[in-house]
Amino acid sequence: LDLETGEVVADAEQADATVWDLSIRRYVIALNGGVSGSGGVEVAVIEEAYEDIASAPLEGYITDVEDGPDSDEDIDHALSSGDTSWYAYDQTSHTLSPQGFVYVIHTVEGSYFKIEFLDYYNEAGSSGHVRVRFQEIPGADAGG
Repeated sequence: LDLETGEVVADAEQADATVWDLSIRRYVIALNGGVSGSGGVEVAVIEEAYEDIASAPLEGYITDVEDGPDSDEDIDHALSSGDTSWYAYDQTSHTLSPQGFVYVIHTVEGSYFKIEFLDYYNEAGSSGHVRVRFQEIPGADAGG
C-alpha cells in the first residue's frame, strides 16, 4: 500500500523501494523499513483516539527488526508483533480482531499518516480482508 496515493502496489517485493509503505500479507503487516524494506518507513503507537490525533509525534518511532527473544524465528514486525500488534488472536474462536491502537506512519516520501485497523474479515466473514482508515497529518515540527 502506498499511503500517499492510497493505491495498492501489486507486489511490494518486486516494486521500487520508493513506491510502497506497507506490505499486507493476511495479518502480517510489514513496513518498508528496517529488515523488511529499504524505504525507511517507521511507525509510532499512539494512545489516543483516531479523531484526536492532529499531528505526528516527534519521537517514539520503531520499525521492523530481526527476530528477538520469543517463541518463533520470524521477523518482529512493528505492526504485527508484541504488545502493540494491530490484532488480537482469540484462541477459542480462532479469530482476529483489531486491538484498537492507532499508529502514525512516517512514509517513504517523508509524510505522516495516522492509521487505524478496523477489521480482518469481509462482510461474508472471510478472513484476510484487512480494512483500515488513514489520513495524512502534519509532522509535529510543522506546528502541530
